[in-house]
Amino acid sequence: MKTTLCSVALLALLSGCASGNQNSGPPVDLQVAPINLSSNILYFRGTVPLQFAVRVTNPTQEPVSMQSLDLATVGPGAFRIRSGAVPVNRTIPPGGTTDLTVQTWGWASGGFFRAEEPVTIRANGTFRSGGHSFIKMTNEVITP
Repeated sequence: MKTTLCSVALLALLSGCASGNQNSGPPVDLQVAPINLSSNILYFRGTVPLQFAVRVTNPTQEPVSMQSLDLATVGPGAFRIRSGAVPVNRTIPPGGTTDLTVQTWGWASGGFFRAEEPVTIRANGTFRSGGHSFIKMTNEVITP
């Protein structure tokens, strides 16, 4: 009984280590920055058009395909967004960089003080390389 319990514990530990390696993915870099964001457009409460520059860097020796992108805000701030996953279908060459411009709608909280509050944007990119899919996530703090 004791041997069986030890065997099960060892098997669980080894399978946990194996799954950790499968989810790591290549060291692709994902960055998000606002374009033409001013606190003036965030002063009044309501919907606002937002634009972001997305940069994906592939330092590997294989092409990487970006399949989708999901942008969302985390916590309070001058505005909120929730884009949902949108298809991208871009291939980043080995050692290359790809720049994308993304437009979405946000909701401004409104008010003089709120319009300048920092916003944390979470970007999730779904990628494929060498027959394997992986996700890269980044959080960027933006100050209007």
